[in-house]
Amino acid sequence: MQFFLIDLDAYLLNVSVIPPLIGVIVLEVLPVNNSRGRLAGIMVLYTYWSPYILGQAIMLSNTAGLTKKTAVYAVNYIGYSVGNLIGPQIFLTKEAPGYGTAIRTMLVCYSVDAVLFLVYGLWCNHLNSRKAAQRAQLESEQRSGDEDSKPGVARVMDDDALADLTDLQNPHFIYLT
Repeated sequence: MQFFLIDLDAYLLNVSVIPPLIGVIVLEVLPVNNSRGRLAGIMVLYTYWSPYILGQAIMLSNTAGLTKKTAVYAVNYIGYSVGNLIGPQIFLTKEAPGYGTAIRTMLVCYSVDAVLFLVYGLWCNHLNSRKAAQRAQLESEQRSGDEDSKPGVARVMDDDALADLTDLQNPHFIYLT
């Protein structure tokens, strides 16, 4: 049942989404004329950098292989750029100064972030369990058989750290969850 357990990193990601989520909720529930309360909500909302940076760090740490890491970073950066282009468009002039559509969109996005971070942690934990079984099988094959009959096993166990293997190909790669 290790699939349902996640490590501290995934919990930390989920906890880091709570402050910006609270900031958005404050903006949603407080009336527009409560400028001090809404300012406090905006200040709390600006903690959104924490889940962003933690997500980036875990994403890049959980990707191995130079080409794959470059591709993952490029796709992520394109998504980030598209989000920065679309984001300001949800602040509709006709809804000023409350910007209800923008606030509800941020609320949905932070909620989806929390769920996706949890799912990602569970998925990485599942992959770690699969890799543990794969490593155990490689080690038992190496112990039980003659190394001449299985020439690739010893080489992979010794050299995979230096090879340009992706995280899925390297049996010794452990995902941060």
